[in-house]
Amino acid sequence: PFARILNGAATPALKRLHVREVSSIYQAELIEAVAASALLPRLERFSFSYDSLDLEQVPARHRPAFAHLKQLE
Repeated sequence: PFARILNGAATPALKRLHVREVSSIYQAELIEAVAASALLPRLERFSFSYDSLDLEQVPARHRPAFAHLKQLE
């Protein structure tokens, strides 16, 4: 269901993706989808609420891809 957003074509200016109320069961799947997406390199922030993504939630193999994300203060 997120394919149009994650491919970047439908949302060329999107730089922040905050997804609310995602069950922990689906968070891992969404992280995998974002990691493989064309959108990730241009994202500044990504989270499952209003806070930046905690890299500890990201599988180790994908952490370098998410490392550029800005952290909220």
